[in-house]
Amino acid sequence: MRLLRIVFYLFAATLCLTTFSGCSGEDSSSETLYPQKVSPEITSFFETHLPVSGNSDCFFKPFKKETDTVEVHIVNSMAELQQLCYAPVELPQIDFSKSILVIGWKEVPNLGYEVDTQKLLVSPTFAELYIATKPLGPCYPAFSHMFFWGFYPKTDVEKVKVHVKLNHQN
Repeated sequence: MRLLRIVFYLFAATLCLTTFSGCSGEDSSSETLYPQKVSPEITSFFETHLPVSGNSDCFFKPFKKETDTVEVHIVNSMAELQQLCYAPVELPQIDFSKSILVIGWKEVPNLGYEVDTQKLLVSPTFAELYIATKPLGPCYPAFSHMFFWGFYPKTDVEKVKVHVKLNHQN
């Protein structure tokens, strides 16, 4: 009887492991993409116009939104970038033939965060952007926009779900 119970438990454990191992939430055909390096001119442009805190002077018109709001755009051409830019600024020349721009912001619970790392998980059925932050300094009891942007290899992504992990220590 004891041997039968052990065999049953081993069978149940094996069944659980094989059943749930395929439920990681990631498609087996998914690919992880990391931001590509871009020219200093392009980096300078986005760092200038998408500040660590405050509002952007040409992207994402400032207005109050719901707490924990996120806005993200996938840009495939200079025309799409110009359409997203609401102020008359000179955009850098960007070659979109081999890359896409993922650009957006998330409302975070204080002024003390900036993007540390990001990666884009792409599969035939979904795309998810994972962002990890690092603190800038003292935290203030306010909400602010944390802007993010990155150039990724060309893909057919149309929508992206954004996940942000707020790290409270360096």
